[in-house]
Amino acid sequence: MFFTTDALLQQHPDLLKSFLEASFEGWQRALADIPGTAKLVAETYAEKGSKYTNVDYQQKSLELVGEYVMRGIEPNQIGLIVPEQWQQTTDLMAQYGIIETAPGLESSLDLSLWAGSE
Repeated sequence: MFFTTDALLQQHPDLLKSFLEASFEGWQRALADIPGTAKLVAETYAEKGSKYTNVDYQQKSLELVGEYVMRGIEPNQIGLIVPEQWQQTTDLMAQYGIIETAPGLESSLDLSLWAGSE
């Protein structure tokens, strides 16, 4: 999930759209080659000497994240937004006290930036 400000949405919509495209493509690539991604993360991004440099640890982490991200969808559906599910999730967040009140779709979701929505 990504968040931004109204100002950024209004002033730089093309930048945000490019960011979303790159992010979802990155997830598709990362999950298409979990062993390669784990090696890259461990060797390039993990703090030297930390447990995160362990490739097996990174691979298991990515497999778990992949299960969460891919729950019943195809790789080309990463980033798909279903407004009804969005509202249901927002309502549950309010019900569980995570947020004070559930905003409506019109104030919490801008589908104009992403073609990947139903």
